[in-house]
Amino acid sequence: MQFKPSLILQAAIMLSALFLLGCQGEVDPYSEGRVIAEVNGEKLTLEEIEDQIPREYRDYISDYDKQTYAEEWIKNELLYQEAVASKFDSDPKIQARLRQITKQLVASAFVEEELKARSAVDSSEVREFYESNLSSFTRDKEEVRLSHIFVRTKEAADSAYAALRSGEDFAVVVRGFSEDKKSSPSGGDLGFFSSDNLDPSLAAVASRLSVGSYSKAIESGYGYHLIKVTDRKKKGTIREFELVREDIHNQLLAEKQRRELEMLLSELEAKSEVVRHDPGDLPSESSEEGE
Repeated sequence: MQFKPSLILQAAIMLSALFLLGCQGEVDPYSEGRVIAEVNGEKLTLEEIEDQIPREYRDYISDYDKQTYAEEWIKNELLYQEAVASKFDSDPKIQARLRQITKQLVASAFVEEELKARSAVDSSEVREFYESNLSSFTRDKEEVRLSHIFVRTKEAADSAYAALRSGEDFAVVVRGFSEDKKSSPSGGDLGFFSSDNLDPSLAAVASRLSVGSYSKAIESGYGYHLIKVTDRKKKGTIREFELVREDIHNQLLAEKQRRELEMLLSELEAKSEVVRHDPGDLPSESSEEGE
């Protein structure tokens, strides 16, 4: 629903910590940004955090997530600075690994830009795919559409519930309380779910709510949710185009990008000198040492 970014944040921290070893002396494009943490003069800015998160997750990142990132960055920065002071960055094997990581990062950035120009998917392609494959969008289970107010503390959840009980519109309370910044602009809408695609605690409550009604605070592994059922769809009905348009677009885009990447690699190899050796034909280390 909202919470994949914590793993994305962790991966971004580790990559940035490794990449820094190979970038000493380079101009820091984030040095004039809004500083959120600092260790012995080395700064972390909000702009740097945001740029390291994949675009599709940026709207999910809360202030709490950014603070968590900053705390992990501080730990990594302390360890990194101590490692450099101990000359670990001079180890030839580490330098070789960093060169490979740098190549991968640069190549990935190049591929992203190159495929963006080669792989556009227009709306007519998406609509045509939907209409040609209607049966694949059949619901195999009953689904419920939910909106939610997400907060991290019981106190905030109780305050949000009190606001609802006083007659405040659900969407208004969402804007005032919810920490899910992705769903807030749409009144907390999360889309449709079958019972097995929901946290069990949320699914149990959702199954008892009528369309238009909302719940008290429900605790999950992430915090507290107040959910509202806004629609139900029976098993066997076809998912509406608006619900699957983005998924279809992403699927078609991924297919185009895969084909275009294969073509790009073929083009590059055709104009390059590439040599391949079978590992089985290479001399072993033991035979080399014997010589």
